[in-house]
Amino acid sequence: MAEEKGLGKFFVYCALILVLFLVMIAVIFSFSGKAIRLELVGLVLLILLTLIGFLGYHGGWGERVLFFVFLFSLINILLIWIFKGRLFVLLLFLSLVGFLMGLPKREEEEFEELEKEEKKVEPYSEIIEEEKKENKVEFVPGRYVASKMGNVYHEPKCVWAKRIVEERRLWFQDKKEARSKGYKQHKCVK
Repeated sequence: MAEEKGLGKFFVYCALILVLFLVMIAVIFSFSGKAIRLELVGLVLLILLTLIGFLGYHGGWGERVLFFVFLFSLINILLIWIFKGRLFVLLLFLSLVGFLMGLPKREEEEFEELEKEEKKVEPYSEIIEEEKKENKVEFVPGRYVASKMGNVYHEPKCVWAKRIVEERRLWFQDKKEARSKGYKQHKCVK
């Protein structure tokens, strides 16, 4: 489901950027003199930044790059409005949509989405409750736990920590050790 969602969002980005650049080219050629040269340089830089964003999209960092493409596009449109006195509503709309789509999520929002997905996946709640009772994690003060398959560490009393299968548990003595291994802290960690 997450793959399909990410792929759909990727195609929306592609469509937005294609239309944005086509309209931007038409707008640029309505200028003359230094303005057209400056706008062409800006367009080339935006295209290069877009290609970098597309290459890194599935790596996780590409969406942030695309966010900056739309941010720079918005700034460009506002500068055109200020210096040329012309506002291009379609460009503004496309840039705003892309900008809002690319806004980075806070970690709290990501974990809330994960919790919602987990609730949807649990059709046999009685069986899962029994499994939770069997997989109890003892709380040892000052220690943290993470999954070998994940990138977040938790306090052992955390609901998410209790869901980690015993064979995949990694234990850390302190936060510094967990961070040095590349793990980020969950909101349960104080």
